[in-house]
Amino acid sequence: MTYKVALSSMTLTGKIPPGDPLWHQFNGSFRNVELDTYQIGESVYEGRPLTTWHANGWRTTANYTLGQHLGL
Repeated sequence: MTYKVALSSMTLTGKIPPGDPLWHQFNGSFRNVELDTYQIGESVYEGRPLTTWHANGWRTTANYTLGQHLGL
């Protein structure tokens, strides 16, 4: 079974501080993919953020189209 998530191409070791210019790059780094549970766990272990599927290649509430994952 696969799950529809948006996976970032970036790896993070912690939270991005508010107002940091990295937010712009981060919000555009997600791509919609289908992953199985092993792949999701592997991605989280690697430090790659995931979020809900979204349109227009940009992570923002107005673009969210589908949420099929648990918060970790």
